This record gives sequence, structure tokens and C-alpha cells, in this order.
Amino acid sequence: LNEAAFQELEKELIRHPQAWVGEIGLDFYGKEQTQAQRDTQTDAFIRQLILAQNLNRRVIIHNLKASAAIAAAVKTAGFT
Repeated sequence: LNEAAFQELEKELIRHPQAWVGEIGLDFYGKEQTQAQRDTQTDAFIRQLILAQNLNRRVIIHNLKASAAIAAAVKTAGFT
């Protein structure tokens, strides 16, 4: 999620106060993914969780072979 896309997401969520944040999450299915690619996914996911938390939004989480990483990201983001 690049900065421009993240800012657009934030604008859309503010414009649509009933919108949920989704489908966000992690997809670690491909064994050819590098750790750097997985870290990039995780960083974007954490930012989206924080944004959802700040705007008091629900999320729809996508999980493909990444349960432990998703649990850790939710904890890191302080998402409740």
C-alpha cells in the first residue's frame, strides 16, 4: 500500500462513515515470496488496522496461510 493509496483509502472512509475496512489481511500462500515481501504486506496491514481503529471501523480480514502473522499484526496495531 503506497502512501497515495493509503491517503485515498483514508479519504474514502471519512467520506463514507458507514464503510468497513476490507478485505484486508495477509496472503502468505506463495512459497516464492521473500521475507521482505511478507514484511511489506504486514506493514500495510498494520497501517490499515490502525486507520480502522482510529476511525472506529470494523474490518474484514483475509487470511491465507498467515494466521500467526495476522494475530501478531492485530496485537501490534492495538486493534480491539
